[in-house]
Amino acid sequence: MDYEVSEEDHKKIIEFSLLHNKKLNLEQKLKLLKHEKNLLNDAQDEIIISLNTPLFHIGECFMKLTDEELELELKDKSEKLDTEIEKLTNSLQENIKESSNLKAQLYNKFGNRINLDS
Repeated sequence: MDYEVSEEDHKKIIEFSLLHNKKLNLEQKLKLLKHEKNLLNDAQDEIIISLNTPLFHIGECFMKLTDEELELELKDKSEKLDTEIEKLTNSLQENIKESSNLKAQLYNKFGNRINLDS
């Protein structure tokens, strides 16, 4: 039994595929940022218990900073990571919403003749 796939349906399938790939990329980036945030939190905890002044890594070099400067740098970096995580999370939620809408439309038309689950 043949089923007619219109140009509009074809575009929706391609758009769903692109959204799915984007979702995977966003999830990977979010995972990496959360890991970086955890490492940063560990560094902040380590500073509190450390007796020695740790070095701050910038690019290819390490700088010796006062405890106050180091705390400010880590706080600034932490806030930037939080902002980026929030931005990616919002983008991911929007992506999921869009792809769910497309998925519903395609399953409504094609039923179980199309597989959009990964």
